[in-house]
Amino acid sequence: MIAAVLMFVARPLAAMVSLAPLKFSLREQLFIGWVGLRGAVPLFLAIIPVISPGPVTVEFFNEVFVVVIASLVIQGWSISFAAKVLKVKE
Repeated sequence: MIAAVLMFVARPLAAMVSLAPLKFSLREQLFIGWVGLRGAVPLFLAIIPVISPGPVTVEFFNEVFVVVIASLVIQGWSISFAAKVLKVKE
């Protein structure tokens, strides 16, 4: 559920807000939102609270890891299809 919200709501919305002043078209913003930041950066950011003193446990890292892998697999395999649908592929 977390991965679905991140893939279909949070990441595209964040990309649209971030790219709006840069004159990207709506299709380009949606594509960037679909293929945006993922992989090592979220995993690294998930390690920080786990190794810091506090209430966050290793289960937090495990959940982030599953979300990142789901995002990589689902969105990674569909990049070419998304580019064709959004007509941003040359």
